[in-house]
Amino acid sequence: MVTRKSALKFLGDTAVLWVDPQLITHHRGSKFPLTAQIRAKYKSKLRRPVTWASRRWHPFFVREAWLPPAEPIESEGKYRRVSDLIANRQRLERSDWYQSMIDRVRTKGSVRYKFQKMYSESEVDAFFNEHVGPLIESMAKEGYREDLAPEHGTVLVGEDGRLYKTGGGSHRFYVARELGVKSVPVTVASVHEDWVRAQGVVPDRHGLRELPKLLRSLGNCTD
Repeated sequence: MVTRKSALKFLGDTAVLWVDPQLITHHRGSKFPLTAQIRAKYKSKLRRPVTWASRRWHPFFVREAWLPPAEPIESEGKYRRVSDLIANRQRLERSDWYQSMIDRVRTKGSVRYKFQKMYSESEVDAFFNEHVGPLIESMAKEGYREDLAPEHGTVLVGEDGRLYKTGGGSHRFYVARELGVKSVPVTVASVHEDWVRAQGVVPDRHGLRELPKLLRSLGNCTD
């Protein structure tokens, strides 16, 4: 089995593709599809260690049975939140995302975004004024700047050779898509084993050596 960690280490920059986000039209769930299935089976104390282990050694080549059906990106919760945010970019405090974070602080005492925890309305205001707002305006004026964040959005190469968004680095990708930015970097986090076989390549560590040239053909996400 080829783990994602070892595959991405081998592939390096060849796993990063520059694409037009408008041409990635569907979402395929978690960037850890096997982990999502495993988590659903455990409700006990084993859930956390099993989740950790399955993420650490998650396969790079994935099977159809692990994947949810493709759904339009516009139906995904994070995308709807970003779309509403962009619609209220002149008054971010009117956005659903801002209001939900304020409500969370008021009712639960804190709210979290990734590794940042906020305990007051003023901290939420600062988050939007110092991070979210500048990100939107920078993206609108300058396009996607890699130097502003190291994490790229993640994608899956599906069985049909198309790129599908998966749940990693989604906010910046969705902001770029909503603003009409024409080129953004994405990291290929998983590849469907059926697509690899259709290219005459075995989805194993030997076949991994053939991936760089196959992935190059997917750059710019031509439809």
